[in-house]
Amino acid sequence: MSLGDLAQWLALACTIVFTLGSIRATRQESVVNAYLTLNQKLQETLYTLLAEDNNALKKTDLGGFGKLKFHFFQIIDICADMFEMKRLLLQFDRKLWARSDARIQKLFKKPAVQVLWKSQLEKNPELFDTDFIDYVNAIIGTA
Repeated sequence: MSLGDLAQWLALACTIVFTLGSIRATRQESVVNAYLTLNQKLQETLYTLLAEDNNALKKTDLGGFGKLKFHFFQIIDICADMFEMKRLLLQFDRKLWARSDARIQKLFKKPAVQVLWKSQLEKNPELFDTDFIDYVNAIIGTA
C-alpha cells in the first residue's frame, strides 16, 4: 500500500467519523426540539385549562367537566407522547426524561386527570400503548 492509498483511507475514515458525529448531533437536536415542543404545548394547555377554571385539576365529577374535557385529553395525549420519547430522552439527556417523568407523575396524581384518564381508558383503551397504561396505572395506584 502506498503512502497515497494510506492517506486516502485515513481521509475516508475521518469523513465517516465526522459524518456519524453529525448524524448523532442532528438526531439529538431533533429529539430535544420534539421534547421542547411537547413541553411548550403542555404548558400552554395547562395555562388555558387553569385560565378557564382555576380549580379544574381538583374536579372529580365526570359530568362537571364540560368543555374542559378537551384540555384534559390533550394533556393525557401529550403525556403519552412524552412517555413514547422516554427511550430517546434517556439516550441523549437523562435529565429531560427525569423532568418529564416528574411532571407526568404530578399531573396524574391530580383528581381530575385520574377521573378523565379512567373514563378515556374505559372507552378507548386502544388509543394508548400498554406500557403507558401500566405506567399511569402504577402512578395512580390501579391495576
